[in-house]
Amino acid sequence: MKNKLVILIALTTMSFWTFAQIKDDSKIQNSSQYENYWEIQIKFNLPELNPEAIQICWLEFDPIEEFNKTLNLDYLTESLKKAKDENEKTLKINVLNKVTWDNLFNVVKGSEMYLLTNKGMILSSASDCKQPKNKKWLVTKVFNLDGKPYCYAIPFDLDNGSKLEVTLNKANLISLTDLYNKIKK
Repeated sequence: MKNKLVILIALTTMSFWTFAQIKDDSKIQNSSQYENYWEIQIKFNLPELNPEAIQICWLEFDPIEEFNKTLNLDYLTESLKKAKDENEKTLKINVLNKVTWDNLFNVVKGSEMYLLTNKGMILSSASDCKQPKNKKWLVTKVFNLDGKPYCYAIPFDLDNGSKLEVTLNKANLISLTDLYNKIKK
């Protein structure tokens, strides 16, 4: 009999609390209460990030599309005019990109944010997948790598009973600087 470890992490302002619950796969497959069950195994491989940990959650909307709509280019243009040099311009762009991206998480409850480490995790739900197809985005908050802001935003179509696996690594990073450069064109 195969057991799955479901990790639920509650983030508080003072500390991280980790709760684990063992779920028996056979009970999930045979029980009508879990007919809307889905599961995603997440692996995280970005050794360049120190510490190798990021905040992650699910969003019900496309975060890149929302970022494109909410980035305040007028404010940024005015702010860049006051910059003394290229380093200050780069800093202002990076800060506004980070704030705009992280504001997308205002709709997420603290209990729905998770800490992903290089150990990976399994996220599952027995209630969120009520539609035949349920579009979700696996999204991280901004983190800096080599002094530049990055994040992940990976879309999934989740069917009832879906069991997916994803690895977050350098190949599927999103550069907020690149997103900004596309928007300003």
